[in-house]
Amino acid sequence: MLARLLGARPGETLLDVDRGTGCFARRFAREAGLKVTGVDRDPAMLALARENAPDLDFVPGDAEHLPFAAASFDHVVAVAACPGSRSAAREATPGRAGTPARKRAPCSPMRA
Repeated sequence: MLARLLGARPGETLLDVDRGTGCFARRFAREAGLKVTGVDRDPAMLALARENAPDLDFVPGDAEHLPFAAASFDHVVAVAACPGSRSAAREATPGRAGTPARKRAPCSPMRA
């Protein structure tokens, strides 16, 4: 549902900020055909995400100081990130930054 709201098309890139277990990253890749990179500052969450989705790229980083150049991704989402962080929007292609989701999508951390 969120990929539709973004207007995302298969093959486009998406940065999932503070992605936790990788649940949403997996869904974006599987259901929308996006090339997803997840970023989180918690090493334990990165390890869990890599275990749950070894085919996706998960990198360490802080939402306020991301390790990517501006406009590196077609879309950027922060589904489970703390409110108040707007710096992640710099990494989205201009004019393509997402809008906040209004509903939570059901997702189990261990669901593939």
